[in-house]
Amino acid sequence: MRKPVLLGRLSAALGDHPRRALAAVAAAGALVSTLLLPWAMPLGWDELVYATRFPSYADGLDVEFSAPRTRGVPLLLAPVALWSDSVVLLRLWLTLLWPAALYLGFLPWLRILRPNAVVVAAACYTSIWSVLFYAAQAMPNHYTAMGTLAAVGCLVPRQATFAPSRRPARTLAAPAESPSTSSTRTSGRHAESTHQTPLLGGRTLPDAAPAHRTRTPLSYAGIVTGLAMATLMRPNDGAWAALPLFAALVVVPAWRSRATAAAVMGGVAAGLLPWIVEAELRFGSVAHRLSEASEVQGGLRPVFALPWHVAALDGRLLCRPCDADAVTWQGVSLWLLLIPLAALGVWAAGRPAPGAATDDTASGARRAVRLAVITAGCTAAPYFFLVPYAAPRFLFPSYALLAPPAALGLLCLRDAVRRSRSRTRGRFVPRAAGLLAAAVLTAHVLGQVLLAYGHGRIQEQGRLDWERVARVLHDQGVRTPCTLGSHASRVPLAYTAGCQPTKGRQPDAYVLLDHEPPRWARDWPRHSVPGAHDKGWSVLVRPGP
Repeated sequence: MRKPVLLGRLSAALGDHPRRALAAVAAAGALVSTLLLPWAMPLGWDELVYATRFPSYADGLDVEFSAPRTRGVPLLLAPVALWSDSVVLLRLWLTLLWPAALYLGFLPWLRILRPNAVVVAAACYTSIWSVLFYAAQAMPNHYTAMGTLAAVGCLVPRQATFAPSRRPARTLAAPAESPSTSSTRTSGRHAESTHQTPLLGGRTLPDAAPAHRTRTPLSYAGIVTGLAMATLMRPNDGAWAALPLFAALVVVPAWRSRATAAAVMGGVAAGLLPWIVEAELRFGSVAHRLSEASEVQGGLRPVFALPWHVAALDGRLLCRPCDADAVTWQGVSLWLLLIPLAALGVWAAGRPAPGAATDDTASGARRAVRLAVITAGCTAAPYFFLVPYAAPRFLFPSYALLAPPAALGLLCLRDAVRRSRSRTRGRFVPRAAGLLAAAVLTAHVLGQVLLAYGHGRIQEQGRLDWERVARVLHDQGVRTPCTLGSHASRVPLAYTAGCQPTKGRQPDAYVLLDHEPPRWARDWPRHSVPGAHDKGWSVLVRPGP
């Protein structure tokens, strides 16, 4: 069947303009996220910690900014948080910001890989449920991922070579030929002309002319900005991502240059500088801040957290721990598709793309996707083997870096099915294979969309419970100024109730969620929370004097 005229024209227009296609994918991701998630959802725990750096959101409360936190997210919020306290405006700003970061993160890869592969890669990354859920929130992980991805793409030098012409090259006039050789030589000239680039006056130059690799000033700026963004948002991710980039400059002589090494070092240093200054001023030293950050995160140590990350693929949003969580097909399908497709993409990147001028272009693409895969492994390793808990958002940099090779693998499968259809007389098998692949991808995307929608509704109701708990506290006379303790969601509960969160043994009230009260509060009056989404909420109020 022929495609509808409008759809065909749209597809052709986006194919001829890959930047527009990439922008369209980013805009579509923002639209899907907006449709799936509640607009007025209250700020979550981590979001409150970042937003309360500004007086407009702090409302006079002192919310602890612990050692693992960085100033990157408050910098993103500043354009709105400096003058407004509206949650809706803040979410609108982030909804505009995250697709812009997505576009800039994948943009450098358009000069390395087939443009359609980059567009597909952006779509693959955007289709992950946790990306749809978190990207529009005041969280650092998406911006860390895009900064790392852009830095890797800018590190790979541009291949400067002669591009093939779409029209046959004009050749110089040749002497008259005998009839016996005319057709053969003419055929040879015609075949040769398709591999030559036309020059002025009808002369030609072979496409296999010596090529050289170049980096533009924008490439260096991209390396610095990308790594600075990644490190400013999450210093550990930025530092781990920089290691394979330094190694690549040593291992690949064609990439080696002092300017590039300086760009990598400068980007990491720029991102680390605010963290180091704050470590000295607030925590006494870098070593003391690192020690306190490790303690807050449960003690960084050698662990095997891979099973926890598998269990977290479909949520919970924070597994600390998640030993009892079951693995579902919607979650695990992400890894079952992403990892094999990325491996296939690494192999496919070594083959010259259609229309490539020289094998050097394929070599550059192969090295680029290998570097992306290695960097993905480096950014994921500390979460798999050092951090004693799991969260889906921790792996965003790895997902972003695996997206380009996975897109190449997906296109390789598509091309293989097309070739099989054209070469096989009985087309049932290749057509069935194509339909099966399409069905698997459709089921995967549908599963991701349903996960994003489901978690959005769960989080909306869970955060509305904070308001219900606050009403019970107010009804029992617990009002500002007050202190509030809890074993669960202490910071957002206290913020919503207008109290100061505390870990002390004598708060004005203590909130429970499916938990026994601490020993020192067992005699306090206990009150249920009517209408709560989670029926396990209860409030303990300290008796008066």
